Amino acid sequence: MALGHDTNEPRKIIHPRGEVVGIGTFKMKKSAMLKLEIPRLSFVLIKEAESSFVAVCVHLRTDGYGATMEYAILDMIENAYYQLKENFLNPFREKAWESLEDWFQCDEWASKLWDAYHSVQIEMAKQGCPTDNFDILEQKIERLERRLGKLESEEVESLKKKISKYKNTMSLQYGMVGEEAA
Repeated sequence: MALGHDTNEPRKIIHPRGEVVGIGTFKMKKSAMLKLEIPRLSFVLIKEAESSFVAVCVHLRTDGYGATMEYAILDMIENAYYQLKENFLNPFREKAWESLEDWFQCDEWASKLWDAYHSVQIEMAKQGCPTDNFDILEQKIERLERRLGKLESEEVESLKKKISKYKNTMSLQYGMVGEEAA
């Protein structure tokens, strides 16, 4: 890894394939073709040239290429899905989980990618950038809980008014029945 020396600027993280410009994770959702719980997968995004990016799934050792970062990531996800589908739907699928575990094991190639991933993670944290969405999710949950409490409170008040209205109507109707109504 090459390190920048100016502490005010983000340092460049260099991998043998190019400059590491991002990291991320993705989750393969269960689908009609792949009804399995696959662990969350991590990737490193590398700029190989001016308009050439490669996204590398570290766990599956799968690449995706594109002229933009987004296309490289989408290509990598598509390739990862295909790889998993082929692994679990092949005639030797009894060994599929073993194959998946083998892919998850670190070797020199994966170690370099993990080193780059962790360097970017630290650099992002140093720059004050979130490296996960837990804070965002926690804030959304808190907002939803407050909104739910407000809605429950409004609903209770609305129900009390309706009950009161029905009680008055019932009382009024009851009061009109019998000898007093005559």
